[in-house]
Amino acid sequence: MGRKKKNSNAFWYLLAGIVGLLVVFGFLLNASRTVSFEEYDFLDADFDNPDAEFVIEKFNDFQCPACRTAAPTLSQVREQHDNVHIHVRHFPLPQFPHSAYAAEAAECARDQGRFWAMYYVMFDHQEVLTPSTITRYARGLGLDMSQFSACMENREKQILVSQDRQEGIDRGVSGTPSIFINGEQVQFSTPAQYSSFFANQ
Repeated sequence: MGRKKKNSNAFWYLLAGIVGLLVVFGFLLNASRTVSFEEYDFLDADFDNPDAEFVIEKFNDFQCPACRTAAPTLSQVREQHDNVHIHVRHFPLPQFPHSAYAAEAAECARDQGRFWAMYYVMFDHQEVLTPSTITRYARGLGLDMSQFSACMENREKQILVSQDRQEGIDRGVSGTPSIFINGEQVQFSTPAQYSSFFANQ
């Protein structure tokens, strides 16, 4: 009986080891894959519309799968309505190790007019988001790396990210994504729901 139990334990340890190796291999494969930065060749000026009638605030975490899912929906909303401005607020969650770093990186990219480019490239490669891949994305987007590195090393955006998170808490945010339109919290998942909301205002 004892021998069978030992053999059984050895089998499960072996299986766990193989699964672990596959996970690591998959991560390394994804992390090293080529990113086509040409598809992110746009500036923040192409997206921002601060005088819009409707301001959508998205409390966001770059490692949150649901936030990634919401990103293309909000992109469609913006494309369909020229009276909409999307403002991303940062709400890094404690269970994701690199989300605060990613938020600061996005804001450092904003200083160079490339917030939205960094936003999309990080979501498109969310599964391999680490400080090293974020640095690679910044370089691939053509950012001034001296300026970007100084911004990150000096934690210039840490206070901004912390303030966003605290504001979210003060407004009842407990998870991401949390969406507000002109200050009113909504729970929409399709562009049609946003369109209906706008039409009824």
